Amino acid sequence: MQPDCPVCRETKLSTDDERAMQMCRECASKYGVRTMPPALRPAAPCQKCGGLQFVRTVPREYSVRPQLDTNVQIAAPMYFTQAIPAAKDGFFGTSRGEIALDRGHGALEMYACLGCGFVEWYVRAPQDIPIHPHLMTEKVDHGKGGPYR
Repeated sequence: MQPDCPVCRETKLSTDDERAMQMCRECASKYGVRTMPPALRPAAPCQKCGGLQFVRTVPREYSVRPQLDTNVQIAAPMYFTQAIPAAKDGFFGTSRGEIALDRGHGALEMYACLGCGFVEWYVRAPQDIPIHPHLMTEKVDHGKGGPYR
């Protein structure tokens, strides 16, 4: 017998993804849970204490989506920078798009050392993060001619 979703206690976990997340797709979407991607941190001791055990997390951000009669809590994995929504043409002219929490550039993950609590952040595919003022991103190069040679 397949286990029930521990959150809603109504849905059977029927796919490999649901069993890996230990949550049904509907609950996972509501709480911003995804199947964990491969780890980014190299297998190396803690920079501060030399510890070898860590807790890894994909941090999430939380917000509220306004509805007519109530607000709905939403959650999504955090990104280094959000995707800027495109304007939409409609009957009454052009409107601004809404920022989607589940779309961005550079998915984040964190590691906490179990020995000392030191936390490291890593970003997935940093070379794919667009550089633009409206994203509040810029490239900082401490290479040639800089103080760190």
